[in-house]
Amino acid sequence: MQARHVHVIAERNVGWKIQTEGSSPSSEVFEDRDEAIKVAGEQARREGVDLYVHGPDGRIRDHRSYAPLHRPFRS
Repeated sequence: MQARHVHVIAERNVGWKIQTEGSSPSSEVFEDRDEAIKVAGEQARREGVDLYVHGPDGRIRDHRSYAPLHRPFRS
């Protein structure tokens, strides 16, 4: 199954929304960007995926990976 990364996206005149790839946009809107990042980071950490934070212009401003490390098995 492909990872469904989490994005924090600016919605003009509304605030900040959390969008998970492949799903409907979040109905929860945050006035504070940092609060949206906190909630999205918790979700990404739980799901072991990446978090992308977009600026008001839509460009990615920050990327945080919460994917588990893939370490080869050693005998």
